[in-house]
Amino acid sequence: MFQFNSKAKQKERSVELWVRTYSSELFRFAQLRLNSREEAEDLVQQTFARAYAAFDSFAPGTNEKAWLYTILNNAIKDHLSKLSRRPAVVSLLDSEALESLIDTRGDPEAQLSRKMDLEELETALALLPEPFVVPLLMHEVGGFKYEEIAKALSIPVGTVMSRLHRARKALFEMLAGEAPIGRLSDRAHESSLERKGGENDGLR
Repeated sequence: MFQFNSKAKQKERSVELWVRTYSSELFRFAQLRLNSREEAEDLVQQTFARAYAAFDSFAPGTNEKAWLYTILNNAIKDHLSKLSRRPAVVSLLDSEALESLIDTRGDPEAQLSRKMDLEELETALALLPEPFVVPLLMHEVGGFKYEEIAKALSIPVGTVMSRLHRARKALFEMLAGEAPIGRLSDRAHESSLERKGGENDGLR
């Protein structure tokens, strides 16, 4: 009985620490994907509830942040599937954060991108298909390294780098008027060519 209570308290302490550490970041990510404060709050709560229920499957010492993002991404996918819709156009919580999504560090194109109307950026970002927008937001909002994104999404590091490059390029082209908004969505099926033996984009 003592051992059982000790494990239960350890689980509660761990999840409480995760809530304090990651809830704001996870909420920001969810709201960028859903454009709904209420839905984002609900799904973040679901994420921690699922994390608590599945705590025994978490390997101590591994990346709990990546594990929580995986749970949240799955919750978002399930939620959108039930609603049979794509994420809506995102709301601007932090314009600097959204501008950084197309920052190429010194590239003249980046300077033009940062001057573009942020409303256009909202629309362009919302139209990126999931295989591209998820790693982009994980990298820019979550601060994940390429290797961490690759592990979380079960895809090669090279695929992560390719999708980040293509996502940023598509955003710039759409914002600069060089390509129709949504062109990358039309080519979303190309992502299947990047997969190898059992890998998928679904975070499952």
